[in-house]
Amino acid sequence: MAASAMGCVQQFQWCRDPNQGQCGDLAGRLDAVYSAGHWFNLTREDMEPGRPVPKTKLGSLLIWAYFILVEDTTSLQGVIRSLGSSSLASQNLITQGNVGVIPKNQWQLDVQRWWQILLAGFRTRFVRTAQGPFTDIHTMKPASNYDWGFCRNQVRTDNSKHRSCWRTHHYLEWQGDSAIQLHRVAQEQLDNGQWSRCDERIPTTRPDDILGPFDISNPEHPILARAVGNTEPEEAKPESTSQDPSDEQPSLESSPESNDERP
Repeated sequence: MAASAMGCVQQFQWCRDPNQGQCGDLAGRLDAVYSAGHWFNLTREDMEPGRPVPKTKLGSLLIWAYFILVEDTTSLQGVIRSLGSSSLASQNLITQGNVGVIPKNQWQLDVQRWWQILLAGFRTRFVRTAQGPFTDIHTMKPASNYDWGFCRNQVRTDNSKHRSCWRTHHYLEWQGDSAIQLHRVAQEQLDNGQWSRCDERIPTTRPDDILGPFDISNPEHPILARAVGNTEPEEAKPESTSQDPSDEQPSLESSPESNDERP
């Protein structure tokens, strides 16, 4: 079977206003951001340090976005290295080890899939950075008030009231919409299990907890039932305190310093 090699070149371009032609060069990762710096009032010297901290909001806009996308997963080679052959759209044509009919433009479909994965990686990097906490060695922590402002304004919904900031009401509501969190809420309303890590992605119960089954007495309207056999947590007993006799205040009648005069 005839085959040929294919080479790929990945280029970047940063723009302030593409409609006005305010764009840097279409080039490699570093050259692209350097060439766009002047549109954001940044000089080459401003961008040289390992982690530049611009003094203006406009300059921070470029630097903050650039460092979010530095990670290898936002590059084409990173996608291929991480996913391997599963990054190919043609993998969907494999059934039990056999490959179906491959279209003549399959290589183009595979490249399109790489691009879609790459775009999803771009969006995910911004979301994860806004979530925090900044424990990942590849995640660049905000370095100025401008950076924090960009971070806090990520992932708004249509009503512009919900964001993905770490451990705020909006973030917890976002996490709570996951299937496992909704399952936890349903079970917890019936006192099924003692749950912990309820503000994280995957809540957990105690090892011996029993979750409620479905009551299918009405097959057309099954409901969640209360579990039987769970042990109740021990209530905390009030601590007994002993009072030092010296702390007691003497009564007025027994006080030797009483000034009451008696007939």
